[in-house]
Amino acid sequence: MAIAALMVFSFTAIAGAQQQPQEVNHDNDHSWKIDTVGLATVTFVAGPVGCSTVGAGVNPPSPGPPLGVGSLRLESIDGVSGAQLRNTRYHRTYLADLVALDYWTCAFATENNGQQWPYIILNIDTNGDQVTDDLLFFEPAYQNSLNGNPLPAALGGCPDQGLQLYDLWQPWNARDGCWWSLNHPEIASPGTGVQPLSKYVAAFPQATIVNSDGQHGGIRLVQGFGDPVRHVGYVDRFEIAIRKQIYSFEPPPQ
Repeated sequence: MAIAALMVFSFTAIAGAQQQPQEVNHDNDHSWKIDTVGLATVTFVAGPVGCSTVGAGVNPPSPGPPLGVGSLRLESIDGVSGAQLRNTRYHRTYLADLVALDYWTCAFATENNGQQWPYIILNIDTNGDQVTDDLLFFEPAYQNSLNGNPLPAALGGCPDQGLQLYDLWQPWNARDGCWWSLNHPEIASPGTGVQPLSKYVAAFPQATIVNSDGQHGGIRLVQGFGDPVRHVGYVDRFEIAIRKQIYSFEPPPQ
């Protein structure tokens, strides 16, 4: 089994940074570009102090980020502001080809209301014209049975990834998690209407991730555009993998 285009990004602070594969520590680094709307900031910071990494294969627990020594800090001040880091590298990538998409987050009670964790937006083209005609949202708040899809994965729902917890680095499996669509709520809608990516792909088999205006990346890490108060969230260890290829070896044709 081979996995192509596997990339893990460590959002590592410039000062005192350890060398890590695909380290990202400034704007326009490895196709990641800062894009802010309104009163928002995107920075690369050390730490932060106070976020511990536990679980999900981390042994022993770490007092710092899950990869490297720093992280991405996203801050929005009000409901119309948005802090975004966007990647342009995956233009025209088929949703059906994603075999991994995950990241880690942390937030503090003094900077977050407990619901507005950093989330992912994908710009989607459903009809093949390479123009965004939908947005897909992965939000940690909807990845549990209290607020999201109430069905277990075996019944067409999503795995319960638990509630957001303050002061902890938590992993989020976006590839297997639940999403909602901006323009196709009949397929997936916010709250208990969120659905696995497979439901969306079944409706739009040719759906692809596309950049907007040819410059703004179709993969976004976002804080904001929601609750009209200040929110800060931290992100680290973003991973994406595309197109698992399996080979079957057979005798030559007769």
